[in-house]
Amino acid sequence: MTKEGIPVIGDVSDGNESDRAWNYQTMDALRRHLGDLKELVYVADSSLVTGPNLKKMDSEGIRLISRLPANYATDAALKEKAWDDGSWKEAGVLSKRKDAAYRISSHEGILNGIWCRFVVVHSSKLEQRKEKTFEKELLREEEV
Repeated sequence: MTKEGIPVIGDVSDGNESDRAWNYQTMDALRRHLGDLKELVYVADSSLVTGPNLKKMDSEGIRLISRLPANYATDAALKEKAWDDGSWKEAGVLSKRKDAAYRISSHEGILNGIWCRFVVVHSSKLEQRKEKTFEKELLREEEV
């Protein structure tokens, strides 16, 4: 979509197509429809983040926003670094329900040979849920 919300391309799939492959093919379709992709910011879920997709985006000059999958060791390392260096910046409350406050920590690094800017996001709501889960696990272990 354009920044005005106008669809540029679209397709209908049977649901069995790999999201990773679909993202790769979509970049080719975008090139055919838009030509130069250097002004493009591609936003997608974590299935976008694969070696081939990142290399293609880098070679095309496409900027991206996505969630880094947890199966990358970089994910855990970035979270640990954010906690260790305490570089959090308050992002505030970002939802209408106002039930979670967010903090962010920005880092730079290399992923699959490509320079990236990473943003680690901390949610107060998620932290509360994790604390409850941890407490339940402790109780179960004490019972054993």
